Amino acid sequence: MNWTNVVVNLLILFAPFAAVVSGVAAVRGVRQDSADWHNRLSLVAVLFILAAAVLWPIVRAFAPPLPLQSDPAYLQAWDRAHKYIVACRWVGIGLCVSAFAASVFGRIRVILPVLMASTGTALFWWVSTTWPH
Repeated sequence: MNWTNVVVNLLILFAPFAAVVSGVAAVRGVRQDSADWHNRLSLVAVLFILAAAVLWPIVRAFAPPLPLQSDPAYLQAWDRAHKYIVACRWVGIGLCVSAFAASVFGRIRVILPVLMASTGTALFWWVSTTWPH
């Protein structure tokens, strides 16, 4: 077993926990001092991660269906479904990268959990949309 696979799987598994921890810390920060832009930026980063996580099942539910491989239009349908998944993958990864960038300027307590959650969510998007379906 390759050590990079272990690291990727651990990041993906700990991403929901890190998202919950960062969400709780961001909401507490906004409740305590809502005028601080660091708190607001941390909350925006957590919302980006949440949006990326919620987008994944929606993308999978509305993906174009693939016909049987014996159908002559299979390649055309596969191409259409592949383009849809790839476009949505980049939206999900873009949300995670935006959360990653926003968290650097957020609250100190929220930076590490958001970085971990955004990295794990982006890796989840990449792994779940590049494996054969």
